Amino acid sequence: MSDADTQIVLDQVKVLDCAKCAAALDVSDLAAFTEVECPQCGNRDTVPAKLGPFTILNLINTGGMGAVYRARDESLGRLVAIKVMLKKLGEDPNVVDSFRREAQSAARLNHPNVAQIYSFGQEHSQPYIVMELVSGKRFDKMIEERKSLDPAIVMKVGGDIAEGLKA
Repeated sequence: MSDADTQIVLDQVKVLDCAKCAAALDVSDLAAFTEVECPQCGNRDTVPAKLGPFTILNLINTGGMGAVYRARDESLGRLVAIKVMLKKLGEDPNVVDSFRREAQSAARLNHPNVAQIYSFGQEHSQPYIVMELVSGKRFDKMIEERKSLDPAIVMKVGGDIAEGLKA
């Protein structure tokens, strides 16, 4: 199965357990990220996908080299962000090497303003980086939603970014 919007290959989930009543829902004929309603309790949920040991919950953002997903690491039971490279780029060993070096460099950093890197892997010829899922609103979305931002917030975010870059 390929996520049509991102050209990334994800594995299909065949059964979804309702988050409210735990009923097993057959979702084998539904695309990932489709909303489904539980016939027993009416709870609405989204069909996830799989990438290796991770349950992909939803798309966070896309870029020229791939996509970032919100996911659950099933082995550790925690939410993570996964940056997945496009399959066509993952077939180039030089690009994969560069992506791996990015992961290794970022993993050496330990700072509260820099997302932690947990691991690097490859699935379906697609390299991926598993990292800390940072809560909160994206700064670019904050700017889009308002004509102007509180100068104190802008200074705080700018200072946090500078401290992260310094590390």
